[in-house]
Amino acid sequence: MGNRNTLGNSNTLGNWNTLGDDNTLGDDNMLGNSNTLGDCLKFGKRLQMEGVKVLALMCMSNVDGSGRKIQVIVHTDGILIRAGCFKGSLDEFCSKAKRENKTRYAKVVRAAAEALQQDVIEKGITGGWDEVTEKESEND
Repeated sequence: MGNRNTLGNSNTLGNWNTLGDDNTLGDDNMLGNSNTLGDCLKFGKRLQMEGVKVLALMCMSNVDGSGRKIQVIVHTDGILIRAGCFKGSLDEFCSKAKRENKTRYAKVVRAAAEALQQDVIEKGITGGWDEVTEKESEND
């Protein structure tokens, strides 16, 4: 997709899509695995990705000098890490990094992920998951 596109509500994007810069995604979108999202992207409420309900998302790169990208996803049930082909909890990621002698990964990613999660808690960020949508209220 080109730059500065706007997607409406309730869209589902399949795996391996790339979105250009300055896109806006409406509420209730679902992104498949391995998407690349451009700069200045704004997510709508109730974002789901990697099979979880997202509260906050942070991307990191070059933590160990390799240029690798890491996604830190704070979701309704905890923290999910996506790093290359790895997808799992923060504890799983840090354990794997330690086993591979990647201590900087284990320390820096844990610190950043836990700081993001704490910020979400302190600010009361819900990602819209505490709200009832029109569609849900019509079904009641």
